[in-house]
Amino acid sequence: MKYTINLARRSYVNKKALYLGYLLCGIILVVGLLYNASYYFKLRSQINTTESRLAELEEKVLASQGTDIADYSVARYENVLKQIKGANEILNRDSFRWTALLDQMEKVVPSNVKIRSISPDHEKRIIKVACLAKDLKDMKRFLDNLIKSGNYSDVLLLDQAVGKNDTSKAELQFSVELLGAF
Repeated sequence: MKYTINLARRSYVNKKALYLGYLLCGIILVVGLLYNASYYFKLRSQINTTESRLAELEEKVLASQGTDIADYSVARYENVLKQIKGANEILNRDSFRWTALLDQMEKVVPSNVKIRSISPDHEKRIIKVACLAKDLKDMKRFLDNLIKSGNYSDVLLLDQAVGKNDTSKAELQFSVELLGAF
């Protein structure tokens, strides 16, 4: 068995070196803090400069348009909303996929049925289709194909009439309304 006894009076921690390390760490932290504070104030100054420049530009734009900030009113706001609604309606009409609709129609139209016109109604979200068929059976097959396609929430037969074509043969004229088309 080996005994170890320490008979030294003081501890072997070099306190001068320890305090010197603390001092260096403190100096580094203070320098970093001062650097970050100066960087913050520089950024704050840039933000203020940018905001003032932006306010000047907005005033120039308003002055060039001949309007004042005080010129805004509820009626003017409503007018702007109408313009936005009109622009959105134009975008909505422009985004209508005619090729997709024609592709769907090509799949469901039987050979003895001819489509005379297709007119979408964007406000009601429906499509009206005017057609010609040789007989009632062809019209029924077309309506059944539209219903089975699952592309529309409802298929409504609006009207039907018997007319004559170019060769004086009787043909069935009818109109269909497709709900939930887009």
